[in-house]
Amino acid sequence: MLDRITVVSPVDISQEVEWDEVTRVATVHSKLNFTSVVNGAYRIAVVYTEDGVTGTTGAFGQTNFYSGGGNGPMGGWENFPSTLPAAQAVYNHVARAIVGGYNGALNSVPTANVAGSEHIYTSQWTVPPTMDIEKMHAITLLIRQTPKLIFNAAITGVPFTSVSSNEPVAEAVSVRMYPNPVVDEAVVKLQLAENSDVQIRVMNAMGVVVVDRNYTNLSGETAIPFRVGNLPTGAYILSVNAGGKIVAKNFVITR
Repeated sequence: MLDRITVVSPVDISQEVEWDEVTRVATVHSKLNFTSVVNGAYRIAVVYTEDGVTGTTGAFGQTNFYSGGGNGPMGGWENFPSTLPAAQAVYNHVARAIVGGYNGALNSVPTANVAGSEHIYTSQWTVPPTMDIEKMHAITLLIRQTPKLIFNAAITGVPFTSVSSNEPVAEAVSVRMYPNPVVDEAVVKLQLAENSDVQIRVMNAMGVVVVDRNYTNLSGETAIPFRVGNLPTGAYILSVNAGGKIVAKNFVITR
């Protein structure tokens, strides 16, 4: 895990999800921000998941290996029978659809992309009435074709914007850091939906906090200069905590 979290993707992904209550059509605008040159065969797929899924058939049941208490206290599961009834089994992150297929949609990403360029791909899916839209998420996947690899991803709730009201639902906090890689100084750009005290931390590849700064009563769009100082070359994680909402970004320091 430590090896993977230090890998910085050359493509940042964000998305907006529109929801039409009348037609039950979800529209996802997947936005790619290329921080480095990215050429080759890439595609976008959009996965929809649902939380709180239950069922009444036997397929929804679960075997309970903690039944009987032989493993000691297990959060109450030791008090349930060895076969958990379907009505008591609740599933989260259940994949409901993958728009574009497992390989991604053909021609959804240009084959040549220069550093600093952006690309937006729009897809749609009609959500069946049996699914609870209030418990669903949309996930944009950027898939490299050869060899196969999910390059990066982004997730938001559905709806992330509302077609009926035509008023965007703002994220509690969004974070951008540029340039990336960082040589000497970068800018941490925050967009806050409400006044918040903000804590900014930087952790190295081993999870050790090497920078810890606090800011009070920030709001709206704020640009904070960030000097890397004597931090050595390597991969780091920027963690921003704004009013309990935490956003993490990977970045690299080069000399």
